[in-house]
Amino acid sequence: VTLTETDYVDYTTIGEYTVILTATDPDENFTSVSITVTVQDTISPETETLEFTFEVFDDAIDWLTYLTVTDNSLQPVLTTIVADNVDYDVTGEYVVTILLTDESGNEANYDLTVNIIDVTPPTVNLNSNDEVFVEIGTVYVDPGFSVYDNYDVYNDLVINVSDNVNFYLEGVYTYTYSVTDVSGNETVKTRTLH
Repeated sequence: VTLTETDYVDYTTIGEYTVILTATDPDENFTSVSITVTVQDTISPETETLEFTFEVFDDAIDWLTYLTVTDNSLQPVLTTIVADNVDYDVTGEYVVTILLTDESGNEANYDLTVNIIDVTPPTVNLNSNDEVFVEIGTVYVDPGFSVYDNYDVYNDLVINVSDNVNFYLEGVYTYTYSVTDVSGNETVKTRTLH
């Protein structure tokens, strides 16, 4: 007996297909049977990108532009944002939950980690000139400086002012103003005294 198969199955496309099996004996007598083969997709879509970092005060994010979603069927995948509690005006770590659904109804939930950070250093502006000439032995009063930070309030900033000035010895000296915000961003300015 000889078996032959007529196979019209496209294993890359979801659907129902017919396979015909034919058995033929040496006297050319044959019988055929049709079998229905169903090609289906049972694998959920995936995404590889699970962690994101954005600067504080960025605009709300359109997650679809940041996700790379793949599916074994190569068909479109619906992305639904299930939960998005990111506060883009407050630094911290947040979770965005998304649901991926392919055309076969396979679903996958993913939690995306979103870090909102401050990477902008404080602004330090010296009052008066950054180069000052002082007579030996005179009293010098530093005109000071002003500070602004994009995120932290003044009282949360670490401010250090140091100098190596000897008003009784001629030379070039510096006042150094260092300001660091809560995120560790630092700005250093100097004023030179002659």
